[in-house]
Amino acid sequence: MHEQKVTATELRNYPVLKIVRCQMFRNGDVEYPIDECVEFVAEIVFNRVKGFVERALASQQKRKANDVEVIDLVDQFRRNPKLLRRLFEYASAVSDSGNYYKVYDVDTSTVNDDVEEEESESTEIKVDGLPQKILDAVNTLAPDGKLAEFIQTEDEKDPKMERTRKIAARIKSMTVEKYRRFSEAGAISFVHNRGKKSKLFDDGFRYYASAPESFNHDMLVILNFVAIEMLSVFVETAHKARVRQFGGLIKDWNNLGAIQLEHYKEANQKISRAAGSSGNTAKPPPAKRRKVETT
Repeated sequence: MHEQKVTATELRNYPVLKIVRCQMFRNGDVEYPIDECVEFVAEIVFNRVKGFVERALASQQKRKANDVEVIDLVDQFRRNPKLLRRLFEYASAVSDSGNYYKVYDVDTSTVNDDVEEEESESTEIKVDGLPQKILDAVNTLAPDGKLAEFIQTEDEKDPKMERTRKIAARIKSMTVEKYRRFSEAGAISFVHNRGKKSKLFDDGFRYYASAPESFNHDMLVILNFVAIEMLSVFVETAHKARVRQFGGLIKDWNNLGAIQLEHYKEANQKISRAAGSSGNTAKPPPAKRRKVETT
């Protein structure tokens, strides 16, 4: 266990369950998923993120480096070039937005207004250099340049296009007010790139990811991508399990109801088998549930 310089008050102020809940809503669950499911999803997602942290630290030791660096995370994407391309696209979109109040939406490749904008300039954390750091890491890991060229080309069959299509189908039945809340939910992220809350979110995310202080903001941005991507796949897989109960035909999203815990457990088993995992034994990140304020 790495020493975490974060106070109990800071942890209470870091809305980890709200972030998970909003992303679950964004990816196919109801606006207020079952509490037990939110905690279960948080447990699974953070367990996977912790795995990335552990492997990055092992990579640092293997390189005999003094500090863990971006390359130690990027190395874990080498066996999945398409996901590495999405990571590069994600980092580039955040960096190119020119407005660090924004949060990148991994589903639609857009940059959304952050729900809670801050005025502070002194706490700004820029990620301008992250895309270049990722490219430098890729060129170090694959000197022939082919992988670097691949991640900079557009994917004509990008899976996020299918996600965009599904989102369009969902919003057809939403009221204007619910669509507003849906859009806000998609803009909520585990990290903030600017404002008074940027340090709070860095510290909170670092704590739940069991990452040491040496994981700087750039590295947390990468872990945020990992968490959001994993959460998207997890909810999508659970949703497919739910759809099978309806004979595969959905006429009205509003009548589906919440995804049940049994669906999330089935999704976890399927993803674990696909990843060659033996399962999940991590404890849930939050010590206890807190009531989430409605928007």
